Amino acid sequence: MKLNRINDGKTDPAGNLWFGTMDNLERKIEKGSLYKLDKNFKLIKVDKNYRITNGPAFIDQYNFYHTDSAKKTIYKIKINKNNKIVSKKIFKKLSPEEGSPDGMTLDKNKNLWVAHFHGACISIFNKKAKLIHRIQFPAKKYY
Repeated sequence: MKLNRINDGKTDPAGNLWFGTMDNLERKIEKGSLYKLDKNFKLIKVDKNYRITNGPAFIDQYNFYHTDSAKKTIYKIKINKNNKIVSKKIFKKLSPEEGSPDGMTLDKNKNLWVAHFHGACISIFNKKAKLIHRIQFPAKKYY
């Protein structure tokens, strides 16, 4: 898509590269998509209609978290072996005071660690989206 850029990406357990795109001018339009670049360099569009993509964080080869930071929403997505979405549910939606979910990863217990843009913290959620810990940072919320 013209005027789009890659924002964030990560490899899945099978070694495929996943990344999201977003509007380079950061207009309030949902032109971003989620892509998978497989080990044979085949590019697959898996999802669309994102404003600001971040993540993903992989639970396993078919289940992962992905974020639309502008919507303050973390999704839990399940795909099948053909890279089609079987299920996409809201895992967690942050309040305006919490900032926006940004980069994320999973720990060995499958807890989701999420950096907050404009929130000056990292939140750790269990698999049921319950906040189990928050690390505050003495950092400015804005650029």
